[in-house]
Amino acid sequence: MSKRNGVIVSATVKLNDYFMKKISSTARKATVEHELGHAISLTHNSISNSVMYAEMDPDSPNLIRQCDIDNVKKLFNEN
Repeated sequence: MSKRNGVIVSATVKLNDYFMKKISSTARKATVEHELGHAISLTHNSISNSVMYAEMDPDSPNLIRQCDIDNVKKLFNEN
């Protein structure tokens, strides 16, 4: 994050190949979305089907929900 203006200028997301190869493409997508959420400073939440929930059932992956969108908007001061 830029100290001058608070803008995220770089992020690195590392994924576990061993784990990623064992799950469906939908679960892989949800995992990437979750980790990218962390890359932009989102934290885990308590909404069990939200993409930013701390746990995911690979057979029923969490999706981006309105609460996730609202948290991104709050983070970047957008309405």
